[in-house]
Amino acid sequence: EYLRSPALAHPDHFDINSLLAYAVANDREDELVESGCAQIRKLFGLGQTQVGLWKLPSTRLFRDFCIHLARQLKHDFVKGMAVDLTRNDNNEEDKNDDTDTSYTVTLANGSEITCKSVVLALGPTGTPVTPTKLCNVPKERLIQWPRMKEHLKSHHKRVLVVGGGLTAVQVAQYCLRSGRKVVLCSR
Repeated sequence: EYLRSPALAHPDHFDINSLLAYAVANDREDELVESGCAQIRKLFGLGQTQVGLWKLPSTRLFRDFCIHLARQLKHDFVKGMAVDLTRNDNNEEDKNDDTDTSYTVTLANGSEITCKSVVLALGPTGTPVTPTKLCNVPKERLIQWPRMKEHLKSHHKRVLVVGGGLTAVQVAQYCLRSGRKVVLCSR
């Protein structure tokens, strides 16, 4: 009925207070219960314990907040499993010039998504995860989320984010806020 993670652990990477603010704005503060962390002396120095960010949200409140957040973001959502990635070289004269390069990701159902960048936002923090079906794709053709900022180019205006968890949502938010069109793909 309640999440194990506190109210500060949510997909809005840019506003730590947004879940709490959503609960207040929608008169749903009763769906936040004390986790007990606010009573731990070692955590008193953290302002987060004093403003309610360590409270546990109800599953329903968290789901509604995520739906609200998704509606605010201008993105496409595609449900499917990526099975192939193809590089489309649109500049035949100069293969080193990637300004015209795009990629086509093929999903298991046969549909295709074309974009300038593909970011894999899969698995926990640490060693990046590459889906088995994409293991044969050269590493320079995939952007894993930890290296995303250094590899996304300014001309990459359409980005496909592969993943369905918290990291994928945060990557999509980052790309949206930097002016890119985002497709979020999750199985």
